[in-house]
Amino acid sequence: MTLQRHWPGLELSVHPVNYFGVPAAAWHKQAEFRARVLSEFDKIPRYLAAGFLTEIAA
Repeated sequence: MTLQRHWPGLELSVHPVNYFGVPAAAWHKQAEFRARVLSEFDKIPRYLAAGFLTEIAA
């Protein structure tokens, strides 16, 4: 959202990094991986309310 605010029309590409050596499909089976995912998930409503995120069309 910040990039879009300053550079409208910019096309973004995201490349996630898995630091845990655990398959992404098994994130919930590794304690630290699970904690990090859920911590980020909990931030979503707050970031939406602040305008840092927005829903995207599928």
